[in-house]
Amino acid sequence: AADYLAGDPGNVMIMEMLAASYGAMNMSMEALDTYEKLQTQTGSVYYAYRAASIQYAMKRYGECLATAEKIIQNPASDGMQIQINIDETQHQQVPVKAAAYNLKGVVEKEMNQQEQAKASFGEALKIFPEYVLAKGNLASLQPEPAPAQNQKKTGK
Repeated sequence: AADYLAGDPGNVMIMEMLAASYGAMNMSMEALDTYEKLQTQTGSVYYAYRAASIQYAMKRYGECLATAEKIIQNPASDGMQIQINIDETQHQQVPVKAAAYNLKGVVEKEMNQQEQAKASFGEALKIFPEYVLAKGNLASLQPEPAPAQNQKKTGK
């Protein structure tokens, strides 16, 4: 794909194949660079989300938050869906705007910004109430109930 792009650098389909290949080979920097080029060339919030996911994985939290915010602000994110893996065998179609809010919340949680994370997960769930990952992420921020104390009755 890289060799082909040398002769046809604007070929979006080949660039996308190259980005996915870099990702599959754990070449995060190259995958990120290619998704960023795709996003710049096409304006697609899908490529921006892919870039934000890699930024998060690379612990580039500031960049990830900025990219997520660009997705949220982009009117194209209102109608686009993205497939999100719930676990190794299940996935869910989610509005990309909800996915961006969820990713933003995950970063905020990592940065110990619990209230901002709750708000971001809440926004994701306003957009898509059935969003399994956002529900789980929000639940993980809830305080665990204190264990019930065995209270001895005292007779008077």
